[in-house]
Amino acid sequence: GKVILTNVPFDLTVSLEPYMNGQAWPASMKYQVLQSDKAVATGTFESRDKFSNFVGQFQVKNLKVSGKLQDAHLQIQFDSPQQGKEPLCLSKKQAVQVMQPALSILPPLITVVIAIALKQVFVALVLGVWLGALLANSYNPLTATLRTIDTYSVNALASTNHAGIIVFTFLLGGLIGMVQKSGGALGLAKLFTRFTTTKFRGNLACFLLSLIIFFDDYSCILIVGNSMRSVVRSLGVAPAKFAFVIHAMGPAMASFSPVSSWVGVEIGYITASFDQAGVDVDPFVLF
Repeated sequence: GKVILTNVPFDLTVSLEPYMNGQAWPASMKYQVLQSDKAVATGTFESRDKFSNFVGQFQVKNLKVSGKLQDAHLQIQFDSPQQGKEPLCLSKKQAVQVMQPALSILPPLITVVIAIALKQVFVALVLGVWLGALLANSYNPLTATLRTIDTYSVNALASTNHAGIIVFTFLLGGLIGMVQKSGGALGLAKLFTRFTTTKFRGNLACFLLSLIIFFDDYSCILIVGNSMRSVVRSLGVAPAKFAFVIHAMGPAMASFSPVSSWVGVEIGYITASFDQAGVDVDPFVLF
């Protein structure tokens, strides 16, 4: 359903059919947005562009609602082309759910708490999505469960980007498991044991190994973390410091390198920004 946060500005998009009751729309019409029969916004909509083509959509910007309203409607009122008659009215009503802004941060907070408490990220994510669905569906637990399965989960898995991340994560996790079971991680740890005789050298080894695995932040964190964990633990390096080194280096190297899993996304952001600004530039050269 449609969810609106109280006293938080939002934009309302209104779509109109080309004809009303078989007649073309007037070139200009006045409208107002009503909340419980109280006008919260007014304005004028020009239904024709400079080429006299019909413009069937417009936006009402920076709307705010208050209270515990369960539905609102947009009323468009314009003058009749015939003299001496009352103005014609068209009302469109859209049911919405209004809730306090503080409730919108509950799903991510609960997700983090459950992930830390149970140490089960997947369970925490599912419960977080379910809680968000509960808030968005009038606090109905059955509807929230159904929407979690048939809408939010399906749409997330159907996304090309999401599916790629899921497949990559499974493949990377399987690769790391094979390296651990085959003794590769232990062999790498033994190789670095000859060099890492102090805490400083242990941190330096983590830093250098992170430079080698520059192509993806997840790969860097997982491979270096699993390979060097026992080494730095034996040297007495604080787990928080060890985690900081590899988590700082993993995303940094992937974002700087022109050959990485990040480069496509970053170039896309650069292209979109300069296209919006109307600047013609080679995004890869700029990157």
